[in-house]
Amino acid sequence: MMKTRCPRRSGRNRRGVANLVELLSIIASIGLITSLSSVLLVAVMRSQGTNSDLRREALSNARLARQFRLDAHEATSVEIDAQGEMVFTGESGETTYRWDDRRFHRTAKRDDVTHREQYAIAVQRRTKCNLELVIEGDVAQIIVTKFTGDQRRRVALSASVGLIHRLGSGELAQGETP
Repeated sequence: MMKTRCPRRSGRNRRGVANLVELLSIIASIGLITSLSSVLLVAVMRSQGTNSDLRREALSNARLARQFRLDAHEATSVEIDAQGEMVFTGESGETTYRWDDRRFHRTAKRDDVTHREQYAIAVQRRTKCNLELVIEGDVAQIIVTKFTGDQRRRVALSASVGLIHRLGSGELAQGETP
């Protein structure tokens, strides 16, 4: 009687199975790394957008402060009209500051030319603002209170009305600073 041998499993088949398992684990690892990196990328982009919004808001606030002080110093009088707008009147013309939901609008009428500018005060969507326009004596103030979630921040711009005219005429009182 002749003995028949069972063929042994060749190493080639076993190696092919191992390759398939290794390939699937590598694909799963790449998928995991890709998903984690995409979440991180979205977080970084959101942070970058918030930082650029805050920077734009800070630059706008600085522009508003500078222009508001210049307008107040050049004016001879200031009043708050019936629409709640602050109106500076001077020799060269009239400048109006108006507030809407998130912006100040400045309109300056000088010698048949009208200049319009906008200043973004609350760039972030979740920010609410309250505004007060105050005139006390010869000081004009814009007071903005910003509410973002539980945080409250108050920003006040103050300027002396007619300061340039008082400096030029020598009316500046002893010890008064410009």
